[in-house]
Amino acid sequence: MKSEQQMVSMRGLEKSYGGVHVLQGIDLDVAPGEKLSVIGPSGSGKSTLLRILMTLEQPTKGFIEIEGEPLWDMRLNGRAIPADSKHLRRMRSKVGMVFQHFNLFPHMTVLRNVTSAPIHVLRISRDEAEARAHELLDKVGLGAKVDAYPSQLSGGQKQRVAIARALAMYPKIMLFDEVTSALDPELVGEVLGVLRELAHRTDMTMILVTHEIRFAREISDRVVFIDHGQIVEQGPPERIFAEPTETRTREFLKSILEA
Repeated sequence: MKSEQQMVSMRGLEKSYGGVHVLQGIDLDVAPGEKLSVIGPSGSGKSTLLRILMTLEQPTKGFIEIEGEPLWDMRLNGRAIPADSKHLRRMRSKVGMVFQHFNLFPHMTVLRNVTSAPIHVLRISRDEAEARAHELLDKVGLGAKVDAYPSQLSGGQKQRVAIARALAMYPKIMLFDEVTSALDPELVGEVLGVLRELAHRTDMTMILVTHEIRFAREISDRVVFIDHGQIVEQGPPERIFAEPTETRTREFLKSILEA
């Protein structure tokens, strides 16, 4: 497949903080509608990869395209120049992200948390935004919580509101950064259930950084294993989890399953 046919295309992506090389030359394509799980040990660069896609971090080196259009650069008179804020806002609107720690506004009700960005960023009417919010909150099983505040919700409920809030922006790509890692074990299933529905019932492109190996095996079209900022191995979940070819992958999966 040519890169312009991909939803996301990365070439030579690097990210350094001082002398620490977090990403070291990532080449990765993600097809439209693909469900991609990214696994690897803590500190391997997985979350940094998502944050760069969300324009929360700027790469040190390399190139990213979304739908064939540069993310961090723009064209002017045939030359590539650094993207301005208008370009970044437009590109960012294609991407939704759900974080580990919910990031809900504590002073806003659930309804306002979901409708605020569509109203103020997308300029959608309040009526349309609220109708969309009710629909999404029903989908994540929280239709009865529209008037609740985050402090009145469990961790799993907060994370489901965060998913509804991201979906309310009509993203083409959804990024999920270890969205169950901050939850008590008994609450993990309800969030994974929402993600499972999204994966099986929508054609949205999804990139999930996760340590939930069994879940990744179930919903992924492809799994990428990253270690020390490099892609060590990638392939269909059946092969990666059952017959990984790289020793480092086998060691990592063994340690996860034993834990």
